[in-house]
Amino acid sequence: KIISLINMLFHGFGLVSLVTITLLLKYHSSIWVLFGIIIAGAAMGCVSSLLIRRICETGLIKESARLPIKTMLGKTYKNLYVRKQLTAGAICNLMLILTLPMSILTVKKGYGFSDMRALLFTMLQFVVMFGISFLQSRYADRLGAKKLLFIGYCSIFLICISWLLMPLKVHALWLCIPFFFCGIASISITNGITFYFLETIPKEMQVVASVLISVATGVLAGLAGMVSGSSMLKLAEKMTDYFKPFDQFHCFFMMTLLLSLLCFFFIFRLPEGPSKQNTGKQE
Repeated sequence: KIISLINMLFHGFGLVSLVTITLLLKYHSSIWVLFGIIIAGAAMGCVSSLLIRRICETGLIKESARLPIKTMLGKTYKNLYVRKQLTAGAICNLMLILTLPMSILTVKKGYGFSDMRALLFTMLQFVVMFGISFLQSRYADRLGAKKLLFIGYCSIFLICISWLLMPLKVHALWLCIPFFFCGIASISITNGITFYFLETIPKEMQVVASVLISVATGVLAGLAGMVSGSSMLKLAEKMTDYFKPFDQFHCFFMMTLLLSLLCFFFIFRLPEGPSKQNTGKQE
C-alpha cells in the first residue's frame, strides 16, 4: 500500500513537472530557461538526498548491508525466488522497452504528430499511472503481487493489439487508447515486481538481491531491447512491400505481440510467495 502511494506521488509530481517544463519551453524557449531547469533539478536532488539521509533503517537491513557482496551473491542466486524474478523482471522490462518508446515513435513517425502534441500522450500516460497507483494502494493486498504483474503483462498484449487495430486515418482521441494501456502496464509491472520482491526475498538477502536483480534485469533488458528492437524494426521494414512508416510499425507490434505471448510462460510459471502458499494451505 505504501509503495503504491509513493509511486502515485512520484507520478503526480512527475506530471506537474512535465507540464511546467513544457509550458516554460513553449513560451520561453532560451538557453537560460534550460539552464534554470537543470539548476532546479539539481537543487531538488540535493534536498531529496538530505531527506533520504534522515530515514531510519532497521537493524537487519544494516547488518545485511555490511556483509561481503561476493559471498552473498552465490547464496542469494541459489534462492528459487531470486532466479525466477531475474527472468520475469528481465522479460517485463524488455516488453516495456519495446512498447512504450515505440508507441511515441508511432505517433510521431506514423501519424506525423509534432513533439509537443506527442508529449500530450506522455502526460496522459502519467495521469493513468497516477490513478492506477491510487487504486492499487487500496486493493494491492487483495490482488497480490503476482496478479498485479499479470495485469501489467496482459496490458502489453492490449498495447500491441490497439496499435494493430488502429487505422491510419483516425481521430487523435482514439490514439489515447494504447497510451492508457501503456500507463497500466508500466505502473502495474513496477508495483508487481516490487511487491513480489518484498514478499518472497528474506530480509537478510534483500540488499544483495536488490542489487543483483536491478543490475541484471536492467542490463539484460537494455541490451536485449537494443538488439531486438533494432532487428525487429529492420525486419518489419523488409516485410512491407514498400516503405511506409505506418506499415512498418504495424509489423513491429505484430512481432512484439508474438514475442510477448511466447515469453508469457515465464510469467505464468512465477511461483507464489510464501504468504500466498500458506493462505492456500489454511483454506
